[in-house]
Amino acid sequence: MAQPRFLFVARARARSDSWSRWQAGSRQPSPADPGRASAWVAWRLVGANNRELGRSPVTYIDLTDCSESVAALRRSVAGAQVVVVVDPSTGCWFWRLDSGGQPIAAAGRSYQRQRECLYSLEQFQHAVPTAAIAVQTVIDVRDPEPPLDRLPRPRRSVEAPVAHDFGGAS
Repeated sequence: MAQPRFLFVARARARSDSWSRWQAGSRQPSPADPGRASAWVAWRLVGANNRELGRSPVTYIDLTDCSESVAALRRSVAGAQVVVVVDPSTGCWFWRLDSGGQPIAAAGRSYQRQRECLYSLEQFQHAVPTAAIAVQTVIDVRDPEPPLDRLPRPRRSVEAPVAHDFGGAS
């Protein structure tokens, strides 16, 4: 049986796209250096059923920084501050985890009910410590002719920790 795992998503944006469209329902600027070819990497945590449990709240300039954010998330998830909000215009619920005043994880979608949002958050928190880390990076190519030479590369090698057996369902 599959287990929860972190996936890394890399994207070389279209030349005209100067904003990252990573977070559901919001547009946020990528922290990538504008001179670095407008590419980014982010992580997603998916459950054993391949449904997204949560994602990085921001994008990163390369795989190394993104991998380091996963390691930081694992260290701080237990003590993270839970933020649950409802969008008054839609009635949809969202969750976010903060640590040291900074967002460290966010829901990848909205929820119609508060209890569904809280259940999703609980599943995410339970999966983070033992989730495997995918070896391959998913490339999200939205350009008809992707500039593959612009994809972020790690600055140094990153070793994924050994995956632990996880018996819980997502």
